[in-house]
Amino acid sequence: MWYQKFDTHIRQFGYNRSDSDPCMYTRQLANDFRIYLILYIDDMIIARCNQAEIGKLKWSLHNKFAMKELGQA
Repeated sequence: MWYQKFDTHIRQFGYNRSDSDPCMYTRQLANDFRIYLILYIDDMIIARCNQAEIGKLKWSLHNKFAMKELGQA
């Protein structure tokens, strides 16, 4: 049930779910850059060199879900 809530929220934020892996989401940014979000059980990795975009995503997720930031992978 939480996955459906997460999926709906992240798609509203402009992310697309991967056809090959339903736990990977991508969002196309300017200049052909992408931001990647990968779920594993109840953990996630966000990958992108633009910290501002990562910050926006984290803010959105923190407002919708109970989360802890564990630092860099």
